[in-house]
Amino acid sequence: MMMLDEDRISFRSGSSTFDVEYYTHQIAEMIGLRNESYFIQAGVRTILDKECGYGSFGARLFPNQLLTMCLANYEASGSQVQLTLERGLPAMIGSFTSKQLPYPSLSFDMIHCARCHVEWDKKGTLR
Repeated sequence: MMMLDEDRISFRSGSSTFDVEYYTHQIAEMIGLRNESYFIQAGVRTILDKECGYGSFGARLFPNQLLTMCLANYEASGSQVQLTLERGLPAMIGSFTSKQLPYPSLSFDMIHCARCHVEWDKKGTLR
């Protein structure tokens, strides 16, 4: 859901507003970087954002010269992919029923999925 907070638009994810700035900072720290502005120096330039929602993750990283491709399932009730495209970010609708993504190997430096329900411990490894 989109909301207008004073002079900017925010996006709700579940019951709370998704703080994408804090979230990208956490991801950077998990891979040993000070913050998300160091992704380029670490060799991260392209990111596949699976189930991207409204594209907030990609929009946050775009000013840092990072290109994020939003890839999401078709939604019958309205298209978050359409909103992502309207924000000027690359996005496409894709099916995840197969085990292979529609991109060649090594197309992306990082793959991100906020809603894949993978639990990480404090050391950045799977539980």
